[in-house]
Amino acid sequence: MKIVVVPSIVETTEDYTITTGADTNAAGVCQVLPSLLAFQPQVFGLPPFKDLVEGVIPLEPVIKLKGTVVKGFGRGSKELGIPTANVDADTLRQSMAEAVTGIYCGWASVGDSTEVHKMVMSIGWNPFYSNKEKTAEPWILHDFEKSFYGKEIRLVVCGYVRPEANFSSLDALIARIHQDADVSKAALANPQLQQYAGDSFLQPAQASSTANDAE
Repeated sequence: MKIVVVPSIVETTEDYTITTGADTNAAGVCQVLPSLLAFQPQVFGLPPFKDLVEGVIPLEPVIKLKGTVVKGFGRGSKELGIPTANVDADTLRQSMAEAVTGIYCGWASVGDSTEVHKMVMSIGWNPFYSNKEKTAEPWILHDFEKSFYGKEIRLVVCGYVRPEANFSSLDALIARIHQDADVSKAALANPQLQQYAGDSFLQPAQASSTANDAE
């Protein structure tokens, strides 16, 4: 019997030992996963899930997150060349405390702008940097002329891309982040996920109230 463990308490992950090693036919614990979202049946010779959108698991219901952009560790632009935004800790504690760690995709808007952009986001502790606090770091796939610290950021998270992972080098991490962005762009171009770009949650309060008045 092969066993895949999904601990209900994240901190207990290290309590389980992979017993099968390189022997794919051996019985015992063969994987410890952060959630069932990370389960890949094809690894065990089972049929793959049929509801994937360009390799991404669609979320139902979607996650809606609104908060303030704050300064983070300063690694995104400086070390990675990837300008991620950091959502304030209070918002995370209120909205994302129980969220499964991993890489997600969805739609984003910032400040008073009504423009909506594709985004890919990391939720978790970032194993490569061994973060001590859980963070949500969306990378909005759009070139902004200036920073938007202190602005409101609105996110509709509609797809799960992959679980968190550690990397052997900075270059490997950067390559994977860009791969995640490509996967996310393809998935968000699919009508099943593209529809969420029109969610009224993404609109600033003033624009939403104006639209309601017009109705």
